[in-house]
Amino acid sequence: MRCKVILSELLALTIDGKSDAIPEAYQNHLDTCEECRKEWRKIQGWVEALQPEEEWIPDEKFYDRLVETAVRESHRAALTESTRLDLQLESSSWKNIFYRPLSIPRFALGALLVVVLLPALWFSYHEMQTVGNFDYHSGAVIAFGAAPVHLEKGAEITKQTSIQTARDAESILNLEGGAEISIGSQSDVVIENARTVRINRGRVFFNIAKGKGKFRALLPEGEALVLGTSFAVDVEQGQSVVTVLEGLVQVSNGNQQTLVKPGFEGILKHQSCPIAQQAQRIKATARWISALKIRRNKEELRTYFPSLAAPEKKNEAP
Repeated sequence: MRCKVILSELLALTIDGKSDAIPEAYQNHLDTCEECRKEWRKIQGWVEALQPEEEWIPDEKFYDRLVETAVRESHRAALTESTRLDLQLESSSWKNIFYRPLSIPRFALGALLVVVLLPALWFSYHEMQTVGNFDYHSGAVIAFGAAPVHLEKGAEITKQTSIQTARDAESILNLEGGAEISIGSQSDVVIENARTVRINRGRVFFNIAKGKGKFRALLPEGEALVLGTSFAVDVEQGQSVVTVLEGLVQVSNGNQQTLVKPGFEGILKHQSCPIAQQAQRIKATARWISALKIRRNKEELRTYFPSLAAPEKKNEAP
């Protein structure tokens, strides 16, 4: 049996006033353990030193005075301001009602505050959580935050919304931070907030408005930090390629970073210093974005101005 447990139990017996009835097992341990005997003697010494020399016995009227004082204080606490006003009103003229201050029950005041503040708080929370909206999508696109998101035009995007596109599926969305984001097929993107996007897989094109502050694209191998610019990110197996069309983009991997100018691309790989080289994908990126926006514009014409939209070509049987 451990010494610490024995001493703890002996101390509990002493506090309970049962130090004379030590269990046999504890006594056997004390007989064989010199350290525990020393500690036990110290405990007994402190108990003897702290015991009063004379036992205090209250006089016969002590409890009567204690009860009387408790009852008086209870009545005093119950006599609130409104109760005193009611008593004063009943004992005087009815005209005093015009001099009595208006008293609103606490629960009514609380209910009024809830009615006034709750919509404002809800609106504030909603504004803090909403970071953008969907503009266009084609093909099988899945989006979900706390719940699945319906992808009609104008659908709200909240923080931590995950967007995934299947093969031949694409999407365009707008963030309140001043960014238009085009997501290519077979991509996996998470909208962290209005100024931060995480790209786990696929191709994403960013058009960032100037004067809106820093925008951050988090990548598996590092991150891209920009102010106002347009650039594309391709996250592939083992590397991320940041192609800059306008402005400047800073790509970093840990403590290592490099600046990528227009017409160049930054390459990030695991445990490697980021490098900048002549871009190889500018034309392909420009063709993709141009074709995506043409499809978006045609879809809007068919939806809102059907008379102006060009008819869709039908495959004729040979």
